[in-house]
Amino acid sequence: MLIKLGELSEIKNGYSFRKKVVAQAGGNVKVLQIKNILECGIIDFSTAVPVSLNNSKRHILKNEDVVITSRGKTLAALFLEPHDGNYIITSSLFRIRVKDPRILPAYLALYLNSDHGQQALMLRQSGNTTPSITIAALSEIPIPIISLQQQQKLVDLMLAYAKWSTQMAEYITLSKSIVTNIVNKALKKGHGKGGGGCRK
Repeated sequence: MLIKLGELSEIKNGYSFRKKVVAQAGGNVKVLQIKNILECGIIDFSTAVPVSLNNSKRHILKNEDVVITSRGKTLAALFLEPHDGNYIITSSLFRIRVKDPRILPAYLALYLNSDHGQQALMLRQSGNTTPSITIAALSEIPIPIISLQQQQKLVDLMLAYAKWSTQMAEYITLSKSIVTNIVNKALKKGHGKGGGGCRK
């Protein structure tokens, strides 16, 4: 069964800043931008920018909102409250808040980042230089509805893969560092032998 995204959720624009987002000491909210949405479907909170905003309450993200980029490569990520303040998004992002109990927010983010989801998004983008998508076009994306049990299994599978992938990346980095150190030490010893210079 396919149901349009607009029928399953509420989709809203992020906050529209008139100028470049600049960090403000003691800001009451933190701002997430396109650069904070990683290709793996994870939000990088480390570079969120603190700012002071009045009347920001309606823009504050809630736990399990889905955040999606509106231009360039369209990436979706699940917002899980980091418990260190309130977060909002800029107008270059959309906030999708699931309203239908038949779909898990994590499954929605997973589908939008899948090959099928990406193809559906690209078909509805417009513009040549920097393709973008509107809320109206996003609302028309057909979402396949499977059982909640199946949705959870897919989410668990993707989480397990993400964990394994992270561990492998760390292992590769560590292994490379160890091998590089061994090679450098061996070469350093080699340079230290002999009388130096080239033979005639």
